[in-house]
Amino acid sequence: MLERELKLHVPGPSREPLANALRHMGASDQRLRARYFDTQDRDLARAGIALRLRLEGEQWVQTLKAPGPDELSRIELNHPRSSPELDLTLYKDSAVEPILAGQQHALKMRYETDVNRLTLVQETSQGVVELACDRGVVRSGNLVFEIWELELELVSGHTDAVFTLGRHWLQQYGLILDLRSKAERGDQLARSITMPAPRRAGKVRLQETMTVKQAYAQCLGECVSQIIRNATSLAGVDTSEADSHAKFEYAQYLRVGMRRLRSCLKFYGKWEKVNKLLNDQRLRDYFSFLGEVRDQDVLRFHIAPQLAKAGMPDLPVPAAVPVAPSTPSDTNSTRQTARQTEDHAGADTPPTQAQATPLSAYTASAGPAQLAGDVAFQLYLLDLLETLLSLGDQKAPRKADKRALGDVLGKRLKKWLKQICKRGIHFEHLTIDAQHDLRKKLKRLRYCVELSSSVLPDSKLVTLRPLLRQMQHTMGDLNDLYNAEAAYLALAATDASAFKAVTWVRERQCQIKSKIEADFKLLTQDILGEEPKET
Repeated sequence: MLERELKLHVPGPSREPLANALRHMGASDQRLRARYFDTQDRDLARAGIALRLRLEGEQWVQTLKAPGPDELSRIELNHPRSSPELDLTLYKDSAVEPILAGQQHALKMRYETDVNRLTLVQETSQGVVELACDRGVVRSGNLVFEIWELELELVSGHTDAVFTLGRHWLQQYGLILDLRSKAERGDQLARSITMPAPRRAGKVRLQETMTVKQAYAQCLGECVSQIIRNATSLAGVDTSEADSHAKFEYAQYLRVGMRRLRSCLKFYGKWEKVNKLLNDQRLRDYFSFLGEVRDQDVLRFHIAPQLAKAGMPDLPVPAAVPVAPSTPSDTNSTRQTARQTEDHAGADTPPTQAQATPLSAYTASAGPAQLAGDVAFQLYLLDLLETLLSLGDQKAPRKADKRALGDVLGKRLKKWLKQICKRGIHFEHLTIDAQHDLRKKLKRLRYCVELSSSVLPDSKLVTLRPLLRQMQHTMGDLNDLYNAEAAYLALAATDASAFKAVTWVRERQCQIKSKIEADFKLLTQDILGEEPKET
């Protein structure tokens, strides 16, 4: 059967109020103890499979979970057992049989869970949802993660029911969206990893037989997963001991996920309706805020040390530029969300409600972690996830293009490449704004080449990736130097020695601009097979 479930982490202050609200609504309590099995080489985990034996009251149940069509869905197979012994013959002739073949004696317990579960079934006009509040631990040897989460599983009806109730409980108690299963967290502990690494860009495996809509959904899912998983870590789930550098990396890759999302939407906007996501003001506001934070960190950790190494005077790092006073929590979308939760939450409304913080209240030094756990931001992530899942719920796509998927995507990428090169070969003569615009377009091209690489028939486009990555970093360095110039010029109004830093920064700008123009000419010759046209 297909299990579709939304998981929300419960922060400390909300735990007892949430549990008490569920008990007041008639939730039943049950202890669940489970043992999870895998090989020493993690063959099951690497295939996305979780295999467990769980004691439910007096009954042992053997459960296998495998990847479903989206982040919230899992294929779940349950078999009652008379004793805590695995029986892999239960999966004979199933899709997972090849993975499990010959593993009976290689499997061993890798981690275990011990939780108390409060369970409540809620009915809405959209469907029936089971709420399960789990409190306990996942353990591997001496390593432990605390479990405090609210799971919302669709019993019957439409997935809208899960998201409607999810918004309600998230808004009431300031919950944090978490895509990770207990098995994923347990496998992490079994590898002696006590804090999740930043979620970097993942591989997208498209197939030539896919329609453009299916490819779009696949690529969008990868971007959304990167955004949400980094936001979860940045908000402090399993990362309470993270230092400032770790938090910087979570924030950095959260912003990269947003940039990849915007690139994906621009790319597929030729064929699909993407305006709702692309024009969402919240995406723009959050992306801009994280960019301002990054710029300040670059000044502190990258530019200032280079200045010191070059013998510049000891200068204070310029202050961050204030954030524009926009308030995502006051957008029409969020107000509509509030109305939806009021309409569908039911009569038994919990007694407290978490408050969203205006974006303008955050500072560059402390804002990213606070922002990640904010109610308005978490509601945005929930909206993003629901939009993604709605793509899979749609019926037959429009008439498919007769050409192979790789040819369709490759044609658009080549068009972008030619447009970029046409301007890039004159890079040193462009205005700063034009250079910045070209940098954004090159980033977009790089990310979309990576998202499409599994089906691109043109090997030159695939081999283009390392050069695009290098050029993106070089152009990023130039942009950082432009920001540094503006910051140190402002500082020079009160400290004349800052002019020395400005001079050094401008010299570096000239060197880098020459390198970038040369790279564009190389790109034009080697990839497009054209000679750059001088003007």
